[in-house]
Amino acid sequence: MEPVFEKLSCLLEEQAALYREITGLAERKQQYLVKGMIPELDEVTRKEEALIYQIGRREEERLPLMQKLASLYQLDENATLRDVLALAPEAEKAGLGEVAHELMEIMAQLDQLNQQNTGLIQQSLNFISFAMDAISPQSNPTYNASKEVKVERLTQLLDKKV
Repeated sequence: MEPVFEKLSCLLEEQAALYREITGLAERKQQYLVKGMIPELDEVTRKEEALIYQIGRREEERLPLMQKLASLYQLDENATLRDVLALAPEAEKAGLGEVAHELMEIMAQLDQLNQQNTGLIQQSLNFISFAMDAISPQSNPTYNASKEVKVERLTQLLDKKV
């Protein structure tokens, strides 16, 4: 394998491993969201941040390699891995293709988990908002015959929600 392709393959494998870890954390995060385990959720979020930082560093290393390959194959400098693979020698296609496919699967799974977690967070926020509205006093402005505004406080939970 050519050195540039070998380095790219190693970086992609490292990224795939990091994304697998993040996927595992996203699954745990989902359980913590459902159970309302805030300290554990905070811990998982901190671990995710560290992994995202590591992925960013790998990405900073990957981009120059991709630009070098794009230049080598006379592609646009923003060429994708798929573009490079289409023109790569057969020996390099197999290994990189497998890693790219694995990354795509991991990213799809992670995207699905993140969407589900976002939904859970939104539900929690809606519940908190509902609860806050239910327990906080509301005002009810009314107008009298002389067009003066009279404000009454609604303090009873049942009156407000029924």
